[in-house]
Amino acid sequence: MSTNVLSFAVSLFIAAAPAAHAAMIDALTLTPSGTNTIFTIVGTYPMYEPTTPYSSPNTPYSLTFVLPTAPSSLSFVDTVNGIFGIDSAVKLNGVTFPTSQIAFFVSGLGGGLDVCLNEGCSPDPPTAFDRWVIVDDQLFSGSVSNPVFVSGATNIDPSQSFIEAPVPEPNTLTVAGLGFGAAMLIHYRKRKRSRSVAHVAP
Repeated sequence: MSTNVLSFAVSLFIAAAPAAHAAMIDALTLTPSGTNTIFTIVGTYPMYEPTTPYSSPNTPYSLTFVLPTAPSSLSFVDTVNGIFGIDSAVKLNGVTFPTSQIAFFVSGLGGGLDVCLNEGCSPDPPTAFDRWVIVDDQLFSGSVSNPVFVSGATNIDPSQSFIEAPVPEPNTLTVAGLGFGAAMLIHYRKRKRSRSVAHVAP
């Protein structure tokens, strides 16, 4: 777990911010399946999304991943700020990203989750793939150390939730310690939420 914590806190974004695209996430649903929960995120890519095997402009997408409803193994936990992360494979329009990570937040930090495709969630922007930042209900009961996921459709805040496009080879600064790294991730999230609101044309 210490290795994952270190990877979570390893970098601080100091380069120009990537474009944040608001109002492209229509729904997040948590569906129980035995001892697991299936997470499904659906929406439509923006007109300026690049064409790849899993994306193209103005087309629908479906992103899914499956986690234990009461996970016993977490990638990182920040009990002070109220964040935890879980490593998982994520499927996006039929393409699997096997080494992804999902960060979950308490309601005081906006709730919801961040989906980081084929990378650990950290203050860095994604370097190769889109990143989903969803401000929503708190998606679990219990504590960040012993979470239990809820079920059903959730209440996304579309004005503050967005897909963030990647920036190639961002400049980074190494930071030490989970506390500082977690604080930077919180700052990153708040900063991106405000940028996403500003990005919506009046």
